[in-house]
Amino acid sequence: MTLLRRDGEWSTITPTEAGWTHLTFGVERVTSADRSTGDEEIALVLLEGACTVSGDGFAFELGPRSSVFDQLPWTVYLPRDTGYRIDGDAELAIASAPVERRREPVLQRPA
Repeated sequence: MTLLRRDGEWSTITPTEAGWTHLTFGVERVTSADRSTGDEEIALVLLEGACTVSGDGFAFELGPRSSVFDQLPWTVYLPRDTGYRIDGDAELAIASAPVERRREPVLQRPA
């Protein structure tokens, strides 16, 4: 098994592919998408751009961020069983893991 992934050769790494127990990790460019967390909790980390992440009872503005080298990230935590929408133009790192307990959505600003 090799963990080396070159640009353009991957979008998501699953626990099976990486030899991990729980964590799924991916990076993608998102302009508009309706999604659900299912039985996993998710962290969305803004790498570049700006977007809004919204769902039932929450709306978080992320960014703008020019690059991973210029500023600290904006991060959104979304609990399991949460429908959400992403609008904007952003490159996001998306990490998820199965979880039993549901918590509340949280925005972590760069400060």
